[in-house]
This record gives sequence, structure tokens and C-alpha cells, in this order.
Amino acid sequence: MSAAETLKIGRGLGVVAVCAGIALAAAPQPLLAQQSEDSVPTVDLRPLMQKLEPRATASSDAAPAAATPAQAGSAGEMPSYVRGSGTDMALPTGAGVESVAPVQDVLLPMQVVNGPAIGANRIVRLSGERASRTFHVNVPNAEAANDLRLSYRISINVLPERSQIRVRVNGTEVDPIQPHAFTGFEPITLPKNLLVTGDNVIEVTVQESHRIFCGPDASFEIWTEFDLNNSGVTVTPGSLPLDSEGFAAALQAQLSLRQSIPVRLPKGSPPGILKELAQRLSALRNGTPVTLETLSPYDMSLAAAPIARISVVPGAAGAEIRRGADGAAVLVLSETPSGDGLDLRGLDEFLPAPGPVGDVAHLAPGTAETLRALKFTDLSTYNHYSEQQVAFRLPSDWLELSSQEGLLRLSYQFADGLPYNALMLVKVNGTTVRLLPLGQGGAGQMLPLLDVGFPARLMHPGVNQVTFEAMVPGDPADLPCPTYDTPLLTINPDSTLLVPKMPEMTTLDLRAPLAAVRPDQVSADGAAGSHAERTLHALETALRPIDGVTQIGSAALHVIDASSLDQLKLGALGLTRREFEEIFYASRPAALTQPIQDPSTRSWFMPAVRQTAAALAQNLRDLAKPGEGPLNLWLSSRKADAALVIPDQNMPDDMWLVLGPQVDPAFAAQAVAQARISAEGPHGRVALLNASDGTWSSWTDTSRPPVLHEPLTPRNFRAVAGNYASWSPFFFVAVLLGLTVISVIVALVFVISTRGARKQ
Repeated sequence: MSAAETLKIGRGLGVVAVCAGIALAAAPQPLLAQQSEDSVPTVDLRPLMQKLEPRATASSDAAPAAATPAQAGSAGEMPSYVRGSGTDMALPTGAGVESVAPVQDVLLPMQVVNGPAIGANRIVRLSGERASRTFHVNVPNAEAANDLRLSYRISINVLPERSQIRVRVNGTEVDPIQPHAFTGFEPITLPKNLLVTGDNVIEVTVQESHRIFCGPDASFEIWTEFDLNNSGVTVTPGSLPLDSEGFAAALQAQLSLRQSIPVRLPKGSPPGILKELAQRLSALRNGTPVTLETLSPYDMSLAAAPIARISVVPGAAGAEIRRGADGAAVLVLSETPSGDGLDLRGLDEFLPAPGPVGDVAHLAPGTAETLRALKFTDLSTYNHYSEQQVAFRLPSDWLELSSQEGLLRLSYQFADGLPYNALMLVKVNGTTVRLLPLGQGGAGQMLPLLDVGFPARLMHPGVNQVTFEAMVPGDPADLPCPTYDTPLLTINPDSTLLVPKMPEMTTLDLRAPLAAVRPDQVSADGAAGSHAERTLHALETALRPIDGVTQIGSAALHVIDASSLDQLKLGALGLTRREFEEIFYASRPAALTQPIQDPSTRSWFMPAVRQTAAALAQNLRDLAKPGEGPLNLWLSSRKADAALVIPDQNMPDDMWLVLGPQVDPAFAAQAVAQARISAEGPHGRVALLNASDGTWSSWTDTSRPPVLHEPLTPRNFRAVAGNYASWSPFFFVAVLLGLTVISVIVALVFVISTRGARKQ
């Protein structure tokens, strides 16, 4: 490089430095203090600095090669940038700058209303010959919508020529769609002119037919799935208004696209900011955990421009929404220099505190309630196999272990012409209590009320479920099913359910404290970035209070990894660390419960006697202490991805969530949150979560007797005695035998002491 050329470049750098100094001196200082990272333009001087570096040449005397115009323009020119007004600015581009491409179109995703979406991909499956589901999508500006799409796929067993998808948008039905997406998800484009500003209701009904068969088995094999992450309304990012509704829509789009929300947080920010944001963001997906990706204000590592993000900056407390330099909608939160935290009054305008989660209906014991009052809406079914379920919650201190009965007064109607072997099973929490024929007499009309009694001990405190399971064979079974215009089965919503009133009693159970726990009662014991800490953040977004469930002040949920089992009091459970730890790892042989026979023993008499004695002893133990048996034997044949435990029986509201090494923190948090309003959730003292299907298996500790929470009176004595007798029949018989012996002794003393007086 020649001296003249170096001098020119040096003068250019001097001019740039002088101009920058003048601009900084002229800028008002208070304004600079309030600028965020989204509103500060940057200039990359690396291309000019590279020009000053000496070039390696073959000879020091060799003249530099003349630069072509293209090279001069790419290496010698200043990178262009635009100083925008306010916060809308273009990022600098040029050599050495990783440009972030703004998102061209964003998708405002659909939200499921009357059922959970499965997993992070939010897949909703509709099975059987006919099924319906309702979705919602919020559109801040309907005129700015580019299109309305619905992404779906179908089972290979579906016969397209006899199947269709019917969609209603805000009450207006569109033309039926013939499904054909067998190999993967495909979009259906719906008329965007049916959209309105605000909440939009999309009702979807699928009508499907099996290619070959008809019957209950065929109903399992035909289904349609909808991908909610790719279903909704597409808009341009700039069309989203910078208000609370527009920002909420941008957050939904961000979660659908990236599965997380970036939060730029300066060093030294109050620790409660993320927790407060997590709880307020929990309403975006009805309890599905929301992941917050914390970034430095100076972090430029994002590979793609976000649709929405949150930035915390120093300054006077407050909140506002701005347009970022990359086109993102940015919620800017200012914290006070003294560290007092967020001005929640300003935050309420853009991220209002979420309300409680809607609960299932509450059933008052001793009162007959109609199924309509219990929020039963799945009245009719068109499928050859169907499960119509009504869920309700009983009080946490309701307990029935004896022989009292509940009563379901059921009225129903079935279609004419059903096969003679069609039937309906009435189930209470999965146990069949009545089998009813559907193909014999009374077809086509609502039948009179039928009394269906069932043991009340099949129910438990917390959420319960009554299921009407219908099975209609195909006629014929080897041809596609005919199309039905009328339901195969309809349940009368005026049917009533009665559960007996019981004394206030409780056992050691996870249901009550889990339903009542709040986000501020959850803690994590683990290193930063561990499974426990990430699950804690996910639980803070998922564990919203349940409507109608009273908070328990002593409830607590501790989250730990499987590597931190030394914090858990396993001795109180009768376990060693190895016995509990092995449920999270590879399967192992089941524990040996039968004695090993000595092959040298030739006599058959003594082994038979020992087996008979062992069986008799086991029966006596089961009679004295009913239940699943010792915990170590129960765990020996099981494997889990997470476990819920009450270690100390003297602290029944103190729960521990133990995470296996492979479980996804968001999945574990969602499973715990949804289990609070499910009849198949965890109960007892120990519950294991299987991540492959999201099911819980529970172990109940029967060593601790039920606890009575009201005075013992002549009116409740029979029910209380029945519960204790059912808890441990052997113990109850022993008590009765002891009372009998005492009565006999008292009688003998009385007879002996008064015999002399009678003789006189």
C-alpha cells in the first residue's frame, strides 16, 4: 500500500471520527439514556481496518495490483445504513456483518379450545367416523390477513371418496374438502373474507370411512390430524398493531415459529422479572409451558429475526411496545435504577395477569346433579366405537372405602337398525358397572330413566370420570360403513348422578396438594441450566391456579434431578437410593418374590406345605394391610421418566418432583399441570410418569390410617367405622375382638360380684 493511499484512508477515518464526536455532543443526554438496543444504529468499520492491514507480497518492491471497480466498491466503501426516526432502523450490512433476515410473513396460529394439543408440535387428532373440534384464532386486523389455512393429514386407511372435512368460519360453512394428505401435512386454504377483527371461531368436523372394514376396530384405524403450529392466519409483521392485542398475536406467532420468546435482560436485573413474565405469558397457550430465552442486550447471535421479543432496559419504570430494527414487535420494560423491579401497572396493559384455569364441574355429595349441570356436552356419537365422558370434582376431604352406593339415573337413545350385539358399557373411573344392549327394543326414542347403582368406593377425592363406552359392530363388517345422518347413540343430559355424603376424612394422597399448589410454592434444587431449573421455569408458566380450588398454604413442590436424590428422605419410604434411582435407567430383571426350589429335594410334601403356608401368610398380610404391597417390590418392575413423591407422611402437602435424565422439562411441566384436572392423574403417595404416552401409575401407602377432620357423632359413626374397617379389616376385627373380650370381662366381673347378693 502506498503512502498516499494510506494518507487518504487515514484522513477518511479522521473525518468519520470528527462527525461522530459532533453528533454525540449535539445529542440530548436524557434522550440517549432512554434509548434501547433496538434504537441505536451501528457502523461497522472492519472493512476500512482491513484495508490498512499490510498485504503479503512476493517482493517488497512489487507494485500493488490495481483494484477492479467491484473490489473497490466492496472493500473500500463505507457500509451503508439508514438512520431512522424513533425505532424503525435498518441494520448495517457489509463484509463481516451477519445480517438477520426479517420474517416476511408470520402465522397467527390457531388455539385448541375443548381438548389438549399433544406435545410441542401441538397436534390434534380426531378419530372415528365423525368427530368435531373447535379452534380459535385472534386477528388484530382482519383486513391485513393474507390467507387462512388449516394444515392436516389423514390415516392411510381413510377412503377419500367417502370422506370429507367440513369447516365453519364464524358460523359460515365453506365448501366440503375431500381429504387426500396421506404422506404428510398439507394446507387447506379457507376464504379469508370470513375473518373478523378479534376472536374468530373455526369449527371443524371430519367425516371418514374405512377403506375395507366397518366396526369398532375400524374406528381406531381412521383419523385426521391437524397441525396447529402451521394452521391459522398469515399476515405481514408490519400489519400487527403496536398495542396489547397486536403484541399478543405476535407472541403467539413467535411461539408457533420458534417455540420460545427471546428476553433481553441486562446484567444485575431483579431476579423476579423472569418469574413475573413467565406467569403472565402462561395464558398464551392455556397452560402449555412457555420457554423464555434470555439474551444479553448486546447479543446478536440470533440466526433469524424474531417476530416478538421482550427487552428490559434501565430507566424510569414503565412499559411500551416499539418496532425493533429487525421488524420485531418489542415490549420494552424499564426498571428503576434502585432495582425496585417492574412497574406492574404499566405491564398490565400489555401482558395482563392471567386468570385461573377453568376447572371441571364440582359435584356436591348428597345432591343429585344433572349431567347438564356437570358440563356434559358430548351428547351424541356417530362412531362405531366411542367414549363419551363426563368429568367432575369431589371435595378433597370426601372419602368412601366401604360399601355405600352411588346412583346414576340414566336416559339414552340409540338408532334404529343397529346389530343385535351392539352394546354400551357404563364405567366409573375405568371400572365397568353396567352393560346395556343397544340393538334390542326401544330404538329411535329416548328411553325412560334407568337406575344404575355402583359402589361409591370406585370414586375418590378430586377429579372423577363417568364414561359411556359404545361398541357397534359392522353389518357387514367386511365392507365400508354406510353413512349415518342420525347419531348412533345419544345420552340425555337430564340424567342425574348422586354420590353419598361422607364424613370429612383424608388419606395420604397427591391429588389435593397438587391441585392447590401455586407457582410461588414451587422451588428447584439444582445448578443453573439443569433439568430442575428449566422445569421450574416451565412450571411457573403452567401451574396457574384452578378456578374454585382453595390454595393450601403448606403446599410445596420441590423439583430435583435424579442425580440429587440425597436431598430426598428415601428412608421414610423404605427405599434405598439404588432402588429408587434404577426406575430412571435401563430396565432390569424383576425382583425375585418366589423361593428358589432346591433340585436335590425329592420329597414333594414339605415344599407343598411351605407353599401353602406362604400363601396363607400372604393372604393374612393382604387382609391386614390391603394395597399394592411394599413400595420396593412395586417399583422393581417399573420404569419412569419422572416421579412425584410425598417423602414424609407427617408433611402430607410437601411434594417432590424427581426428573429422570432423559425427560423434557417442558413435557414434564405440562404433564404435571394437566394432571391436576384429569381423573387419570397422579394419586397416592408415589406416582410415576411415562413420557412415551404421558400416563401416570400410582402407589398408595396403606400403612397410615385415614384421618377424621370432624367430631365423631352418632350420625357419622357408621360411615367412619366403615372406612376404618375397609382400610384394614384385620385391624378392625382385632379391635372388635378386643372390645368383645373387654365386654365379656366386665360381664363376668358383674356376675361374680353380684352372685352373693342374689343368694341372700
